[in-house]
Amino acid sequence: MSQVVPERSVRRTRQASERFEFRVVAEQKQAIVAAAGLLGMPASDFAREVLTERAEEVLAEHEVKTIVSASYFEDLVAALDTPAEANSALRKAQELARQVVKTDHTYR
Repeated sequence: MSQVVPERSVRRTRQASERFEFRVVAEQKQAIVAAAGLLGMPASDFAREVLTERAEEVLAEHEVKTIVSASYFEDLVAALDTPAEANSALRKAQELARQVVKTDHTYR
């Protein structure tokens, strides 16, 4: 999963159109308001920014990346672009698939 994340300045200037509502305990609200005040931000902007940053961190932690050398990648693409030669195992698998998979062409 790969996505473009807007810079903070863009995030703040874009008009928000979606709502996200939840309740917090008094101590949580006080901490959020105090932290936002120290940064000279409205509490809602601060909360939105912190939540978005944390969400992006969690998504990045769970993103799967496979890093390979350029030559390995080129070999992989070449192999995928080259059809496999039919051998006895491939022919046997194809025949088995024809027997097992029933195709219904009546939807056309």
